[in-house]
Amino acid sequence: MQAFQGREWVAPSMLRQNRLAEDSVPMSVAPQANGRQLTVAGRRTTPLAAVSPRTVNIFEEAPDLLDDLGIRHEELTHVRVPRLVIQPGSWHPPVPKDGPRAHFGLLLLEGLVIRRLTLNGRTGAELLGAGDLLQPWISQPPYDVLAAEPGWEVLERARLAVLDARFAAQVAAWPAVAAALVGRAIARARTLAYHHVASHIPGLSGRLLAVFWALADRWGRVTPEGVLVPLGLTHATIAELAGASRPSVSTALAQLAREGTVRRAPSGWLLQARSGELLQPGAEGASHAS
Repeated sequence: MQAFQGREWVAPSMLRQNRLAEDSVPMSVAPQANGRQLTVAGRRTTPLAAVSPRTVNIFEEAPDLLDDLGIRHEELTHVRVPRLVIQPGSWHPPVPKDGPRAHFGLLLLEGLVIRRLTLNGRTGAELLGAGDLLQPWISQPPYDVLAAEPGWEVLERARLAVLDARFAAQVAAWPAVAAALVGRAIARARTLAYHHVASHIPGLSGRLLAVFWALADRWGRVTPEGVLVPLGLTHATIAELAGASRPSVSTALAQLAREGTVRRAPSGWLLQARSGELLQPGAEGASHAS
């Protein structure tokens, strides 16, 4: 485990020579692999994630948490929580220092994070963005029956709010806040259910359209050329989201681009505005690729 010192996470061996900063975030965090190397105690290792110790007002960062709750923002200006800033690369999520009890989790404020799950050599993925609530320290079911291995990667610089036991105590007088956070977890579960159903669509082109329109519903914006999904997703990442192989996805995307249905744009992916109609019952043309 690592601890926070100044503005860098440092290894325990270094703490024997350096005092732990008093403003440390109350989480113990594993190192983040960013692809670069540095030398510590004569050994080559990956650098450790830089994390700011500053706190944020969660309701300023995520004001939609109070939507339709009948709570004025002024009532909660005192609620401040630690903030984590994670740079792109592999991520080993933090573990609560005092255990997960009464810990709501980590609320993603900004950025893109992908959670992968590997089972019997096959990998699927879940794309997470601002507003998603994570509890990455929870064990992945089916626990002891099968070896399902989770993994995390930050695709775009991420900022997360630590909603720990102190936060729970601060908002205890407003139970609607807790209900709103439960709603975030339910929304995430329903998104996973959607992708589960989409994975049963016959033909890879149809599955890809289902994936892209789900992304468009959350991140898309209408342009004169169509609906732009401003995410720089690679073919490999799209394959993980669709539950297919990367070569098959590249072939299917090339066909969709020739048809003008989905194509790569300089700032993401562009969907033909009417391509969603191909997913309607009785529609033809979205199930020819497999």
